[in-house]
Amino acid sequence: MARSRKLTVMISSRCKDFFPGPGGRNLSDIRADLKKEIESSSVLGRQIFDVWINEDAPPAEGRDDSWDHCLAQVKDCDILIVLSNGNAGWAKSGSDIGICHAEFMLGLAISPANSGLSPFLTGP
Repeated sequence: MARSRKLTVMISSRCKDFFPGPGGRNLSDIRADLKKEIESSSVLGRQIFDVWINEDAPPAEGRDDSWDHCLAQVKDCDILIVLSNGNAGWAKSGSDIGICHAEFMLGLAISPANSGLSPFLTGP
């Protein structure tokens, strides 16, 4: 019988920016809290999620830069969660797109069901 693996979740966002609204917290802290909550979820007593956030990632190998490493995580994850406050994130030199927007755009481009996906979800 096949052995099941955990679903990989990537949470993408700026780091030190604050999420807008009352009591705004920085996005790194929100990501860390979401990781704990998601990984503590279980189905039939089994944990089913493994969450990747940049803060916990070991340094990339010397041949990869952060840009390539983060985009590889987008390609490898089963579920991508993007927390956006509208800021694009850092850009490679000579590039006009930030890493946060690049991760989001890649996730939309490779999603098998992206035709019905709304990229802008708003709260109350």
